[in-house]
Amino acid sequence: KDIGDIPTVARTSPLNVKVGEIETFWVSDLAQNTNYQVKAQLRYAGPVVLVYVDTSVDVAQADIERSAKEFEQKIYQRDRELFGHELSPGIDGDPRLTILNTPLNGAGGYFSSADGVVKAVNRFSNEREMFVIGINSYPLGDESYSSTLAHEFQHMIEWNVARRSPSWFNEGMSTLAEDLNGYIDDNTARLYLAEPDLQLTTWSSDAATTGNHYGESQLFLRYFFEQYGSEQGVSELIQADAGNNLDVFAKVAARKRPEITQFADVYADWAVANVLNKPQIDGGRYSYKLLPETAATTELE
Repeated sequence: KDIGDIPTVARTSPLNVKVGEIETFWVSDLAQNTNYQVKAQLRYAGPVVLVYVDTSVDVAQADIERSAKEFEQKIYQRDRELFGHELSPGIDGDPRLTILNTPLNGAGGYFSSADGVVKAVNRFSNEREMFVIGINSYPLGDESYSSTLAHEFQHMIEWNVARRSPSWFNEGMSTLAEDLNGYIDDNTARLYLAEPDLQLTTWSSDAATTGNHYGESQLFLRYFFEQYGSEQGVSELIQADAGNNLDVFAKVAARKRPEITQFADVYADWAVANVLNKPQIDGGRYSYKLLPETAATTELE
């Protein structure tokens, strides 16, 4: 548009905000692919997060503070130790993250990289490092809310470290973030195990199969973390952009099992583990603890 160089940040000093103030935010309707604005009040300002709540929603202050402090005191440090660091102080010049709580359509919550660019690039940008949580799906104060924060914060970190990471890997890492923060959910894992004939390294936009993809990515990374991972190893995969460079998985696995030379070897072991899950075979190679049930099989004629 011939407007010259565009800055990468909107401001360089921290946000001057106070509890009780009302701000206007852009929100995405992911089902309709539209954007709209909501008014939200700052209800909590801590050392790590600024928590805003849609003014049309009534939420108890105790629930807000419980969830905010769980994120600040537990999830924030845990995700950073495992996956890396978010961009900070970032576009808004403030190391604190913004959490907007509002009813959502089409998602339970999201981190949008569109908020990480200036309005000259995206007119719907909120120009903050932030996530939006759908409190019609995940109420403040609930464990499911904290699990969603762990999930979305991983997305924020991965956007900073490996910006073009594919969906199967990025979503798998975010479900692993839930696991490693202690929020174990097997719902999508069971969907995949019931119908395991699905390509791992792809992703569907069809809502009917999205859950299966989530479950598949979650289980593969559960297996890999238990067999070959470490708290340093997870961030290593992201830094090496393993989702786009599958040989990275083989290189990490070969440190323990030198006979592994390619990604297909890791994948095959995981597929067998999904059917057998027998820790007594070959040093536990074909098993992992967070497999909720074995995969469905079909007899060959």
